[in-house]
Amino acid sequence: MACPTSSLSTAPSGPPSRPPSSKPTPCRPHLRDNRIHFPPHSPGQRHPVIFLIHGGGFVLGTPSMDDAQAHLLAAKGYVVASLDYSLARFPTPLHDLAALISAVLADEELLPLMDTDRVAVSGFSAGATMTLALAQLPELKDRIKALVPIQPLTDWSGSFRDPARGRTSAWGTKEQLPEDQPMFNWAYVPVGVDLRNPLLSPAFASRADIPQPVFFVTGSDDSLCDEAALLARKLADEEAKIFDVTESWAADGVRYECVKDMPHSFLHFWVRPKGEAWQRRKKEAAENLWPKVTAWLHEVLDVNK
Repeated sequence: MACPTSSLSTAPSGPPSRPPSSKPTPCRPHLRDNRIHFPPHSPGQRHPVIFLIHGGGFVLGTPSMDDAQAHLLAAKGYVVASLDYSLARFPTPLHDLAALISAVLADEELLPLMDTDRVAVSGFSAGATMTLALAQLPELKDRIKALVPIQPLTDWSGSFRDPARGRTSAWGTKEQLPEDQPMFNWAYVPVGVDLRNPLLSPAFASRADIPQPVFFVTGSDDSLCDEAALLARKLADEEAKIFDVTESWAADGVRYECVKDMPHSFLHFWVRPKGEAWQRRKKEAAENLWPKVTAWLHEVLDVNK
């Protein structure tokens, strides 16, 4: 899915001190908030690339929601592209994102800075679901070398979802996602669409569909924890084994990290735990997670070689 060279917003070298300004791309002029965050740079240096896909139930949100995560990854040496997309309906957002990824990887201004052989895609919640879908597209499957889906919805049919999980977090806050899910279903999924389509529900994808190394992140109090765990096991050919979805593990190119006592979207600012002790634990959970993610990315992308 080719797209003309894009006109993208950029931030200055080094971790940006403020969010970058935004400009539309010629192939998707209605998407005005594509944001490029640059790492510290030396002349002649080429950096691995990470595409970030924001969450919001497929119907809400903007790339700016992930500025904090983008700044962190840029500081670790990555060119980070936080991409905009049309909010609903399936499959329009996937087509938008595929076109924008192709545009960034072909951008003449960015090419001297990017190592386009080292490309990862990561997303949060709805963005994590689309991360797993983008990896399946023929035009991107060979270009994307690693995936980091963070708290994905993997099955729109809800077959693998534990209705009890996520109702109340360990810190006493009720998770909103189960109540909002019917609205997201109505807004995003067209009537008559096969809910087992792996581009919609990655739980039904095979390892051949998603061949890349994958680092799943979830939380033990996330209502989507079970379905993420089951897909991770399936991709690692471990699904027949008895396991605890709250335990972290790694096998056959798949890593699964379940952060104890954390609810859906715990990495973002709008999830506010009750009490100072839980606020510290949330902060510590994020601080402990990101070094694991970046170390894994460095390894699977051979960044230091």
